[in-house]
Amino acid sequence: MSNFKKHPDGYKSYLGRDDKGLYSVRIKWAIYAANANGSVLYEIKDGVKKPLNVEQFKAKEPKIFASL
Repeated sequence: MSNFKKHPDGYKSYLGRDDKGLYSVRIKWAIYAANANGSVLYEIKDGVKKPLNVEQFKAKEPKIFASL
């Protein structure tokens, strides 16, 4: 097994909702923002939102998408 540091707040935490209706969620060490139905998805790094292709993300990371 690889050695990695667990996040002190646990696996997942809800960070809030912005004025555009996007919900921010931290899963492991990554922060994602998505709308309520999951049709829009961003990865947030250093305060910059990087748009993600939802269908590719579902195929690549199904467990993470399910927990959003």
